[in-house]
Amino acid sequence: MVEKYERGELLPPREQVTHDQIVLHDKITRALFKVVVQHYPEKVKAAVQPVLELAKTYPEGSVMRNFLNCAENWLKL
Repeated sequence: MVEKYERGELLPPREQVTHDQIVLHDKITRALFKVVVQHYPEKVKAAVQPVLELAKTYPEGSVMRNFLNCAENWLKL
């Protein structure tokens, strides 16, 4: 199932995507990320740390900074 999700096979065509599906996709992505973090915290931290450092170069309040701040919070689970 994860492989199909990663390949986009479980997602409908863009023209058929609704707001509810986008919210669901976001929830699924967050849930999968949390599971990966819980099972492989050190590997995820090692992979994400350079990106988190890059986040500090973006202005506070920017979309990228906010996204990366969320990722950093997830890593503190």
